Amino acid sequence: PTPASTSAGSVSGRSTRAPAPATVRIPKAWLQAYMGAAQQLLPRFTAQALAHTLISLVAAGARPSIVWMRAYSDVLRERLGVLGGAELAGVVQAMGALRYKPPRSLLQPLLAGGATKMSLVSDGELVGIATALADMAIQPDAEWGKVFLSETQHRAARLGGDSLASIAKSAVRLRLQPSEAWWAHIMGSMRPHIGGMSPAGLGDLLWAVGTAGYDPGSDFMQQAVQAVEGHISGEELPRAVSRGNSASRRVAKAGQRGAAARAATGNLSAIAGAPFTLVV
Repeated sequence: PTPASTSAGSVSGRSTRAPAPATVRIPKAWLQAYMGAAQQLLPRFTAQALAHTLISLVAAGARPSIVWMRAYSDVLRERLGVLGGAELAGVVQAMGALRYKPPRSLLQPLLAGGATKMSLVSDGELVGIATALADMAIQPDAEWGKVFLSETQHRAARLGGDSLASIAKSAVRLRLQPSEAWWAHIMGSMRPHIGGMSPAGLGDLLWAVGTAGYDPGSDFMQQAVQAVEGHISGEELPRAVSRGNSASRRVAKAGQRGAAARAATGNLSAIAGAPFTLVV
């Protein structure tokens, strides 16, 4: 995108969605040349052009230098007020993909704007924002966490199992300290989807409840075990099994072992036939 080709987002937060990932391989040399030229023109870019530039570069496989990202951050900070929810979500996810932790002068207004416009983003963007912040090792402030937990609880009934598991994992990684009521609602919404969850989603689920020390109940854990059994031929099974064993041990350590944890430990170990080491 260029300053002339993209218009600014509206103050109301309504905006166009982020561009789709690139489907054509772009030569690395071209990307480097583009970033070099764009860096000099960043102050002339509109708000949406700034957002879409970073999103598109990351989708194309570019890895901007730290110098480029700092220059980008300086300009973006001045444009945040007119970015819509979709652009804010896209920028955060792009930075997460780069593992780029923005300076505090940008991070604070970025989180504040994200909290204000969180209800405007899509379900996928909401999940992606939380994952990106966790990947950047950012702990949001209390207000952001409050809005995120409320928004995810509100949307839980319409989300799929993998998305709910990702949200639960992100809540733990971001140290949001969800309430028992939040956990119960998320786990209750996830339960009908357990049988169709992917190995990665099941791994996220088991890691989240194990790390948080939350016991969703023996029936829930048994369903999770059966779902893992359904993926027994998948290459990701050892990782999911390992996370399940670790989840049981961590729940036990938190003093909440009960029937659910005992059943998970025995059954998951039996599926694997041998112990595995959890790698997070």
